[in-house]
Amino acid sequence: MSNLHLSSEYSDLKIICKDKIFPAHKLLVCPRSKYFHRACFAGFKETKGSICLDDKSPVLIEKVLEFLYTGNYTLGYRTTKTLTPPTDDNEGPRMNTNHTRDPLIYFPSRRRATDEYAAEMEELANDAAVAAVENSADGFVDGSPMNKKGPNEEENNVEPAVDILADCHPCYFHVRMYGEADYFMIDDLKIKAEEKVLASLVNCSEVDSFSQIIAELYSGRADYGRLRKLALKVIVDNLPTLRKGFTPVINAKLMESVPDFAVDLCLPTIDKYVGEPHMRPNPFPTGIEYKGVIYTVHSVGL
Repeated sequence: MSNLHLSSEYSDLKIICKDKIFPAHKLLVCPRSKYFHRACFAGFKETKGSICLDDKSPVLIEKVLEFLYTGNYTLGYRTTKTLTPPTDDNEGPRMNTNHTRDPLIYFPSRRRATDEYAAEMEELANDAAVAAVENSADGFVDGSPMNKKGPNEEENNVEPAVDILADCHPCYFHVRMYGEADYFMIDDLKIKAEEKVLASLVNCSEVDSFSQIIAELYSGRADYGRLRKLALKVIVDNLPTLRKGFTPVINAKLMESVPDFAVDLCLPTIDKYVGEPHMRPNPFPTGIEYKGVIYTVHSVGL
């Protein structure tokens, strides 16, 4: 099933994002994404064989599709042919890995899905293949001519992508993937991205990158509520390193730029501090009015 990722073979759906076209298969992406299911079967206006997502990042869209096809997503990426006319450049396919510069956390290039998941997806892939063959018997899909595969299509189908996410810290990338999972309503992807965020957050030792992560978590781009709470727990548990380590990443500038983060960090930090063994509550009751000390002077005869 993973070999159908970004493959036009048996494809009955095109996902258009800016200048990129991603071939997809309805029977593979719709069961796992409520968004795509509704877009394809609930009467959305963009269901004529294509879905336009120009407000999204092509890199993130490809990663979402990679997860839907493989059960995981990687930091390295490749994208399909652009909508612009091809140039005379005859270079072969290349992988753009600039964004993985000195990664602080190693993520496997690809991991197999569980046997149960693989079996389920294999069955869906077979169904998709049968349906596509039946629908394309006359050379058309959804009323549009199918693209004929040329001998060099595989080579021309992969091009390096350029995106602002290309040089970001892995943790920021995973936060954005969590946001995409929220948008496309893919619960499994939210869990996967959440795990990767928490694993890489404490290892972010660059001030700008850490600030970028916090700013995104407190942005309105997606519902980050649960992820914020989990991230705050990791930050509080590792506060000595993040605040007083070799390269402190929590500073006044960050607090001022994201005041909600400062407030949310304050109480858990206080609670953790007062919970330390050396911190004992006052044994005397509080709230008693202080009336001063009465001194009695005794005269002593000389």
